[in-house]
Amino acid sequence: MIDLATKRDPAFITNGFRNWKKALETFQSHQSSQCHNFSYMQLQRINQSQPAVNTQLSSQLQAEQAKARECLRIIFTTAKFLARQGLAFRGHENDEVNF
Repeated sequence: MIDLATKRDPAFITNGFRNWKKALETFQSHQSSQCHNFSYMQLQRINQSQPAVNTQLSSQLQAEQAKARECLRIIFTTAKFLARQGLAFRGHENDEVNF
């Protein structure tokens, strides 16, 4: 692993940037520095790992939605059957439940 403390550019990390006449030169030299390249590669690695997590969450959400959809279908089927037969969902006692 690269020690970024020894490769840092003080204009971008600690001191700030004030000389705007030489800005283009400074930015170009920083862009080719090891610190910039290392940081860029780390960002690329993080961005590549994100879709795997999003894909897992998406597939989990789809599975949960499919299960909920199936449960809802069963509830509607039962309600439809009871309505066609003219039966009550509940009786006066817990033992007399049709649902």
